[in-house]
Amino acid sequence: MKKFVYVLAIILMVSGVFMGMITKADTAKPQTKATSVGASTGKFTLSMKVHDNPIVSSGKVTMDFTLDASADAIVDSNGLIEVSIPKEIYSTGNLTDLNSDSFTYDHTDKTTDPDRILVYVKPDASFNVGQAWSASFSISFQAVLMRANTTVAADQIFKASYAGQDVSQTLQIQPQQNGTPTLFEKWWHSSVDSDGICLLNPVESQYNTFQLALNIYKDVEINNVTIVDEMPDGLEVDPNPALTTGVDATDKISVDGIRIIKYDANGDRTYVTSQYASDIKFDAKTQKLTVHFDHIAKDEMLLIEYKVSVAHVYDTYVNTATMTSDEYTKTSSDTLRIDGNANFNKVLKKTVDKNIITTNDKNLQYSLTLNAITGTIKAGQTFSDTLDSRLSYKNAVDDADGTFDIQEKNNVLTITVNKDIPIGEGRTVVFNVDPTGLAIGDTVPNTSSISLHGENYDSNIVNTKKISGEVVLNKVDKADPTKVLEGAKFKLLDSTGKTLYTGATNTAGKLALHGMAPGSYQLVETQAPDGYQLDATPIPFSVAANTYQTIALTAANEKLIRGTLVIHKVDAETGSKLAGASFELVSKDDPSNIKKGTTDEDGNLTFGSLIPGKYTLTETIAPTGYLLSNVTKDVEISATESKEIQLTITNKASTGGVVLTKRDKDTNEVLQGATFTLQSSDGLVIKTGLTTDELGQITVTNLLPGEYQFIETSAPDGYVLDSDPISFQIMFGDEANVQVEKLNQKKAKIIIVPPTPPVDPVDPPVIPPVNPPADAGNTPKSPTNGNEPKTSINVPIAPTKNDVPKEVAPTKVVSQQTLPHTGDSTSENIVLVASGLLLCLYAFRKKR
Repeated sequence: MKKFVYVLAIILMVSGVFMGMITKADTAKPQTKATSVGASTGKFTLSMKVHDNPIVSSGKVTMDFTLDASADAIVDSNGLIEVSIPKEIYSTGNLTDLNSDSFTYDHTDKTTDPDRILVYVKPDASFNVGQAWSASFSISFQAVLMRANTTVAADQIFKASYAGQDVSQTLQIQPQQNGTPTLFEKWWHSSVDSDGICLLNPVESQYNTFQLALNIYKDVEINNVTIVDEMPDGLEVDPNPALTTGVDATDKISVDGIRIIKYDANGDRTYVTSQYASDIKFDAKTQKLTVHFDHIAKDEMLLIEYKVSVAHVYDTYVNTATMTSDEYTKTSSDTLRIDGNANFNKVLKKTVDKNIITTNDKNLQYSLTLNAITGTIKAGQTFSDTLDSRLSYKNAVDDADGTFDIQEKNNVLTITVNKDIPIGEGRTVVFNVDPTGLAIGDTVPNTSSISLHGENYDSNIVNTKKISGEVVLNKVDKADPTKVLEGAKFKLLDSTGKTLYTGATNTAGKLALHGMAPGSYQLVETQAPDGYQLDATPIPFSVAANTYQTIALTAANEKLIRGTLVIHKVDAETGSKLAGASFELVSKDDPSNIKKGTTDEDGNLTFGSLIPGKYTLTETIAPTGYLLSNVTKDVEISATESKEIQLTITNKASTGGVVLTKRDKDTNEVLQGATFTLQSSDGLVIKTGLTTDELGQITVTNLLPGEYQFIETSAPDGYVLDSDPISFQIMFGDEANVQVEKLNQKKAKIIIVPPTPPVDPVDPPVIPPVNPPADAGNTPKSPTNGNEPKTSINVPIAPTKNDVPKEVAPTKVVSQQTLPHTGDSTSENIVLVASGLLLCLYAFRKKR
């Protein structure tokens, strides 16, 4: 029996220990559950993770919170997130810095619960409007100094609650067994991962805050203190950093981006940079910071604060700072990386290209956009889209250059992120569905779900409704509604007056409008059917979202009274009827209404069946040989009575010209000074006193078509007058001048030539021979010196027969005057008289 009791006791003890271990393990995990906040808002989940576990003496404690929500689940009426921190574990730290754009610090309560610090945070509900949302924030602080004999509880419970949902996590402490108080540490005031790696925000420097803490526990006096901190490659000190929330910023200055904070006895923080400005040195080129203090009192604690920007992306960065003093040398380092937290702040939103469709719509296009607002969305993230049974998937339109993979099975789309979506960027996937399965009046909702921490959170819901969207206008005769009217033209206007469509009634008198979206519209008649009056009164109608039937409209027109225009075309001078004149009749009410015609052989043109209104008549082509009339006529056709309008329109015949050239009959030279009279062919004098100019020409213009003649009335000086008519004709439409020519003969002149007396012959002279000198026998001797004689003697030579002079014939004088022509009686008389005188003179000389 005792053995049985012992065995049972051992079993109970082991079971108790085992159960305690299970309980301890469970409390170390964050407790989360999804909470539904009403059917209209969807569900959300608040989760929390606190690290590092265990909490070491003076160690950093970081609390990470994530809020996942379906679209529109987070609203202001849900209240604030309450974060509960054990007061005994908190030493120092900025509880107001949340390192997030998605949440706002509201206030801290240190009095309501004597054992806990309560921090209240407000989520930014605007991120959740119409889209699924996942966002995170963090709170960090410095734990207290814990020695072996610490009174701090072994288990530290951290809590958070939001809108009825509670989470908690228990961490253990690890006291410091021995060592000296912490004099110097490099603090990182932003998020860290589960391995204690500091997470850099690659966009905003305000979330990348370093603080170099001096004399943290205020129990050491140090002298001649120098702190050196050089930024690692890829990080740069922000020269214009934002102020840190929760620090008294009366002194707002910074030295090259460096500020000094002082802690007082109550734990309040105040910027005191101005007091130490001369002690701060920063080399922007090497990114090296040096700060010197002559003395730090035992009860004095200072923080050197700066914020960094990411200048170049590396896998990790190591930042080390060193403090040296007369008493100590301390070094502190932080390892950093770019924040790649997949749950930091991302949203999923759905859109549809049409909220209203009609029977004509054969396609709907859905878009899903995944945005990484302040954290990288890692490859592998999935979301899904379950299509309504009345829709059918067609195809993917855009997968964002391979960022998304779409798989469809049984009308369920599973979409997987294939590539990381960098912080601050978004990607959109687009696909088409067929909505023809919807009936008139059906509304189809659609939403997508994103998988977060094992839960699916719905995006916003988009709705598409199918309506008839059809409007039919019936055009009829006002006096007889059973008579439908074809060809009535209308324009469709929206509520702003913008023209959306133009069309005309068909043979059935109907104008059908399809696919009209909800809204207010007007139909305005722009052209009446033939034979009917225009009625431009707007016909208003509205299409509502619940319009399931065809909207029927009716418009009636009154018949028009027709008018007639008769044109008579005549010659302006003679009144002769003119054929071939073309006219254009244009309606002033409708410039597109143009009628054309040409006068017939009787000079008449009739425009019949004219619609009442104002018109403009214009001659476009003149009759052959006539000038175009530039006169336009305004014509008005009465709308009250049928009336025939008569118009007589005249044309002037086109005129021509003639050029007469006067020339010498023999030499063809032009002759100036000849005078002519211009007559019609029947002898009617038109112009007199027309005289040839220096070019021998007379030019007459503006002659109407017809036959004319020139009569010479005065010949040029020295020429014989020629009064024979010179006839010519001006033709219709002939623009070139008619060329005519008149030749004149010179008058003959009397020339008397006196006879030439006979000339006696002259004998040629005889030249006697030359005899040689008497001493011809004495031949001269040659010079003895061999020179030639200096004197030459010319010996005359007897002339040859060729040297005898010839008898010169008498020269015949030729008159330069022109001899009289044969047939000229005056010339013949003169010749006879002259010949008689010559004979008498010759006889007289013979007698002598």
